[in-house]
Amino acid sequence: QAGPVGALSEINQLSSDYVRRVYFKEFLEQARPAGSLLDQMLDQASRQISSDYELAELLIAIAATVSPSAIDWNTYLNALSSVSSDYEHRRVLSIVSDTGLSDDALTRLIQSSRDIRSSYEHATLLIQIAQRHQLAGGLRDAYLSAANEISSNYERGRALEALYDLPVPLV
Repeated sequence: QAGPVGALSEINQLSSDYVRRVYFKEFLEQARPAGSLLDQMLDQASRQISSDYELAELLIAIAATVSPSAIDWNTYLNALSSVSSDYEHRRVLSIVSDTGLSDDALTRLIQSSRDIRSSYEHATLLIQIAQRHQLAGGLRDAYLSAANEISSNYERGRALEALYDLPVPLV
């Protein structure tokens, strides 16, 4: 098979997570996938790359290469759910949160943070978001809901303090 679909099929034959990530990244740069082809790539990568680090690196590369408005965030966050390391999960979300997301995409990202089981990693992500984004309305509600999922009282307190230390925008 030729073309982008053929290239994705060839990646199936590779045996190393590192090599798969390198090939997916090259595919990303050469084919510039969008729409269903990007969704197919994300789905395939999340199934074939078992290393949390390698999958996280690929997801970061996708967020840096593809316009945030062109990414289906449900598919992206679904792929991210394959990353079981709380550190890697937070690292991806931290980087992606700074890519100029729409309020809807940022809300989904905040909701996805609930998959982070480590109170420290979860609070660290939320604090970063509170420091870098205007959180009002639905964003603020999503943030509060996610912060309330943090099991450690200390870390939950840090996340809530970061939200309340910000000036409240006049609506």
